[in-house]
Amino acid sequence: MYGGDASLCIQEEATRGSLLSDDVSWLPIKSQNLKPTFIEEANTEFRADATVRQQKEIIRVAQSCGGTITTNFYPEAGGNKVGLGLFLKYLMGDVHTVQIGSSPVHYHGFKVARDLFDPTCGTIGEKGISVHVNRPVICSTKAAFPFSGMRVSGMTLTQATNASLEVATELFGQRAHVKTTEIGGETYSAIACFKSGHLTICDAPVPSGVAPNYNGFTIGGNTIKTRSLTITLANGLTDQYVLGSKKDYPDETDIGMVTATVALSAPARDPASGFSSIDTFEKWISDVDVELFFRWDNGTAIAAAQNYLLDIHFPKLHITDSNIADVLEGENMFDMTATAQVNTADLYAIGIFMQNSVASY
Repeated sequence: MYGGDASLCIQEEATRGSLLSDDVSWLPIKSQNLKPTFIEEANTEFRADATVRQQKEIIRVAQSCGGTITTNFYPEAGGNKVGLGLFLKYLMGDVHTVQIGSSPVHYHGFKVARDLFDPTCGTIGEKGISVHVNRPVICSTKAAFPFSGMRVSGMTLTQATNASLEVATELFGQRAHVKTTEIGGETYSAIACFKSGHLTICDAPVPSGVAPNYNGFTIGGNTIKTRSLTITLANGLTDQYVLGSKKDYPDETDIGMVTATVALSAPARDPASGFSSIDTFEKWISDVDVELFFRWDNGTAIAAAQNYLLDIHFPKLHITDSNIADVLEGENMFDMTATAQVNTADLYAIGIFMQNSVASY
């Protein structure tokens, strides 16, 4: 079967596990590997009907599902809870939205919730995500393969040179369902995805508004140029099976630590060039933290002087590994890996913000 005929849509469930297939949002996927997982055990009972040294039967006792969806990072528009913004909300647990003036521009700040599943301090509560994968079953005839009760455990953003910004979202869930009729009506964003040419990196951004609910940033400090960038985010969520729930799938989610790492590679530059990789390397030796801010601006206007943006702010990064590689030909390269820490002035370790025309998530 030709894989290019596949498509994927999502919808937020008001109650986790209640599979939904209407008012869906479509994601233009690059790849996905969602699948069910079953827990099974061998029947080892002694009974009169001896099976003569052969396995009597395998009993299925529990199930779950999960996998990774890889897409390019597209800006979002409209009133529905579309795509990657919904995934970011489930990754971080809470979102603060401000409207910019009287325009349709909204700036969303995704932040760590103390308890994602308590409606008083998070926005997830008892909700989940339905995911449907359309794929061919016979020639051009398609069917939808549904997954329910999905939640997000991690994201990896990868920016290479001369490439689109790629994001891999890790999901875990309750159940995979038997195939259903294909879900039609695929519609996709006409807005250009974020690319390498849209990225600006600096080390002293200037926020506006009150921490942690900022309503924008201005580029400040030194501008940084890299050859590669990977941002890895994880929230430590794990599903648990529960006795007494009368369910053979996970019915509770344990909360863990939210973590983030940044890995980049850049030509080694001296202090006269603005950002100094030499100075940053010495900060690692001297146990001095750094600040980094990443902005993707695709140049498409939502309203006058307001473009679609993706802002990621790490106010306090602890360098965990670094190196300057000396080579005979080409540039000496500076490599750095750093872990996010909470900065008391900004009240977060990880700040993720999107500017678009979505009214709320």
